[in-house]
Amino acid sequence: MNAKMSRSKMSRSIAGLLVFGAVLALAAVPASARWGRGGPGVDRLEDRLDSLGLDDATRAKINGILDQSRADARALRAQMRPIHQQIHTLLQVSPPDEAAVLAQVDQLGALQTQAHKQHIQTLIQVLALLSPDQRQSLQSHPGCAGPGGYSLR
Repeated sequence: MNAKMSRSKMSRSIAGLLVFGAVLALAAVPASARWGRGGPGVDRLEDRLDSLGLDDATRAKINGILDQSRADARALRAQMRPIHQQIHTLLQVSPPDEAAVLAQVDQLGALQTQAHKQHIQTLIQVLALLSPDQRQSLQSHPGCAGPGGYSLR
């Protein structure tokens, strides 16, 4: 019986350490370094758009979309910060409350999913403004990927 209880405690401790390690890894790299100014791919996408010879009206619309995407990304990162801090605080307790930590991880995951969807929506909105030739040119760009690393091919 004690061996089973010890394994259970050990499993919880290992799970807590894994979550703690993941949180520390994320916290060690600032979001701006992981995501750039506007999130994964938004800046890369903007750089690639510069080579398409867009007219002023289309470029203004795209700039508005990208500016909104950056603002949305900043707001989501602001919501994520206190959750990261709460996870860190919860993991300082010995032993950590696994249910409480995982509840925070679920909240963080929901926000990360929301951020990823927002980036994909940005890509879709920008692609809708491009001509077929411009989309083709964008897709043929070496290493072409949209927000989140999704290929445009």
